[in-house]
Amino acid sequence: MPSDVALAMSEQETRRDAEIEPPQHPSEPSTTDSERAAQDRVEQKRMMKQAGKYSFIGIEFGVSVVIGYFIGSWLDSKFDTSPWLTLVFILLGLASASRDLFRLARRYKREQDTPNPP
Repeated sequence: MPSDVALAMSEQETRRDAEIEPPQHPSEPSTTDSERAAQDRVEQKRMMKQAGKYSFIGIEFGVSVVIGYFIGSWLDSKFDTSPWLTLVFILLGLASASRDLFRLARRYKREQDTPNPP
């Protein structure tokens, strides 16, 4: 009877171990924990670099609209055309930011299509 309990416990441990570590494909080279950690650090560094490249987009939209608003307001006060020039310059700020976003998207797509050297 005790051997049945031990057998059941070892089967449970085997199942638990199989769930924790997926079996490796025989053709894949096995990686050690330090190699995996190094790969994770490289991937994390690459992702942070990409995030840094594209993190200014929201700020650029906001600044473009605010600059357009102030220029338009100033011109409206000079020429007494309120609110038309303000609206025109806000739209110009949005158009400028949208153009930059489009350029950035094209550059990102080109970077993704170009294979990276090892």
